[in-house]
Amino acid sequence: MLKLALTALTSGVALASAMASTHLAQKPVYFDGGQYSAALSQNARQWRLQPLAGDDVEVIDRSCMNRSHLPNGVWLVSRDTDGHLQLLAPSTTILPTGYPEQIALRACGDAGTDAALQVPPVVLTWIENNVNSVLIDD
Repeated sequence: MLKLALTALTSGVALASAMASTHLAQKPVYFDGGQYSAALSQNARQWRLQPLAGDDVEVIDRSCMNRSHLPNGVWLVSRDTDGHLQLLAPSTTILPTGYPEQIALRACGDAGTDAALQVPPVVLTWIENNVNSVLIDD
């Protein structure tokens, strides 16, 4: 009887651990300064820039409008074939079916033919010179 109870308890702990692991896999946890050095809160249109030394800098530009939301997650900063800045979704960023893996970065108000994330010019310059990854969040 005791062996049966211990087996059931062990199975229950294993099941709970597996469920917790599955839940964590669906909701990633990100760490400031380690996994990203800039963050965008899309709903607030607020950028938080995180220099290696010194305090974080927050930039809010209510006039910089984006037509669509990017999927939440950490995006890598890279350049397209023409040398323009873009965000690239690593495999850990969950994208909806058919969503592009690259999103161009453009200064607010710059006209362009491609889908792009509009970024305040001061933030765009800072990203170009200081950032290798950006956390996109609601």
